Formats: sequence, C-alpha cells, structure tokens
Amino acid sequence: MKEYRFDLDVLKAIAIIAVVLYHLELLSTGYLGVDVFFVINGFLIVPSIIRKIDEGTFSYFSFLWKRVMRLFPVLVIACYFCFLMSYWGMLPNDLDKLCASIVATELFSNNLLSLHSIKDYWDTWDNFKPLMHTWYLGILFEFYLGFPLVMLIIKYIQRKTNNNFNKCAFFFILIVAILSLLLYISNIMDYGYKFYLLPCRLYEILGGGLIGMIFHNHQNTKGQLGNVALLA
Repeated sequence: MKEYRFDLDVLKAIAIIAVVLYHLELLSTGYLGVDVFFVINGFLIVPSIIRKIDEGTFSYFSFLWKRVMRLFPVLVIACYFCFLMSYWGMLPNDLDKLCASIVATELFSNNLLSLHSIKDYWDTWDNFKPLMHTWYLGILFEFYLGFPLVMLIIKYIQRKTNNNFNKCAFFFILIVAILSLLLYISNIMDYGYKFYLLPCRLYEILGGGLIGMIFHNHQNTKGQLGNVALLA
C-alpha cells in the first residue's frame, strides 16, 4: 500500500500556483514550478520502478497503461474544449496549427512538435497555442517509455554478474544525470533543444529519483533497525 505524502501534495500545489502566476505575469520565476514537477515525478516514479523490478513484480505494459489512463482522459477533455472554444474565434491558419497541436498532445509528443514549430518557448504568444504547455507531458512519457527498459536491462546484467541491483541502478542513474546536466549547461545544442528534449531534462527527473532512492533506503534501514529492536 502506498504511503500518502501530504508534503509532496503541498509542494505540487505551490509549483502549480507558481506556474499560473508566471503566465499571469505576476511572478517572473514561476516557470520553475515545472522543474519542481520533474524532480517530484522522479522522486516518486524512479524508486518505485527499481523496487518492483528488483522484486520481480514489475510489468512494463501495465506500468505504461496506468500512466496513459491517468493522463489521457484529462488530455482529451482539455484538447476538445480548446478546439470548441477556438473553432469560432481563430483564423483558419491558426486553427490548423491548433489541430496539429491536439494530435501531438494526444500522442504525448507536443514537445517534439513545439521544437519543430516554435523553437523558443518564451517567444510564443500563448493565446494562439493553448496546448503548448503539454510539452511537459511529452518529456515525461518519453521517460516512462525508456527508463523502465533500461532498468530491466541492468537487472538482466546484474543477474549474470551477481552484483547488487540497487547499487548498479543508483550509480548508472547518477552517471546519466551528470551527463544530462553537462549537456544542458554546454553550448552543444541550441536552447530550444535543451528546453524540449528529454536528454537535456533527465538530470531533473533522475536527480529527484536519486533523492527518492536515498530517502527510501534510509526509511528501510530505520524499519529494519526497529524490527531488530523489537526482537531484542
């Protein structure tokens, strides 16, 4: 049974309010709320995937199905609400772009469409791109697609080499997070690529995952010590 985390819900609420205030031009640094969401998502998802893989209870397709069912119904409502509201108020060219954005959003790939069409998020007028903010979900879903597969490969290698899976996963995640951060702060890519592509955002998600792994390991150690004390 999952433990309810009130503190994380409060942090999510603060992040949402910050983003809303940013788009209302009331908080210049409110966009950082999105980065907070990446970290929180990694904190929650990464340790859960690793634990289930280690226990042999992880199902890749079941995991993806749960993620889709959690996000897709809300996305459908948002997409068609935007379409109905825009049908009567947009010029044909703008409506055509909105329809492309709707398709990309429902395929969890609006980050890729935005990279191709917008380039710079900050130079776009939101009124003509009501779904542009779903680029965030595109990055998350790409992570959901790829990360578990990599961890399953590491688990397979760990079985062949008799190493500790949690340690192997931790150091692999740490190395990838560092490489992602170096990629983000480097001048190899234009800013648009850094903003919209998963490899440049991995350090935030995996950074949260590393914190989550350390936290859960600490909690498990405390639990084991408590059990030893009870037995004594």
